[in-house]
Amino acid sequence: MNRYPTDEELNAFIRQLEQQELYAPKNLKRQILDKKRRREAAVPMPVHGFAYNFKMVAGMAAALLMLVLLPMNETGAAGAERIAIREQKQTEAYRDWEEALQKEVAIKEKREAALQAGKEAAEAKIADMFQGLNIFGKMETEEN
Repeated sequence: MNRYPTDEELNAFIRQLEQQELYAPKNLKRQILDKKRRREAAVPMPVHGFAYNFKMVAGMAAALLMLVLLPMNETGAAGAERIAIREQKQTEAYRDWEEALQKEVAIKEKREAALQAGKEAAEAKIADMFQGLNIFGKMETEEN
């Protein structure tokens, strides 16, 4: 039967191991490196991985080529045309913004005018109500 060691036996074994110097086997490093090489050799690079890498390299090469060959500044007839188009778009955008702002101001003025008219109408009604309630003022005028 298998007999498990007691706590005392385990403690004695641990003390014995701590007193001894432990070293890894001499060929352990070589075994690990050989195992790694075998795994790398067994798993070839998949075709889709190669295609992806090729596409990435081609894309980077194209981007670098464009940076080198395309002019950075806008000079010449094509550059002047692009600048004119950009300025025209900016001007149109500014006009559109101004029109929208004017519409908002007009709407705000209409609202303020409507509120003012409503306020004046309410004040007139309140004044009429108080004139009708001014009983004492009418009595004094009737007595005289």
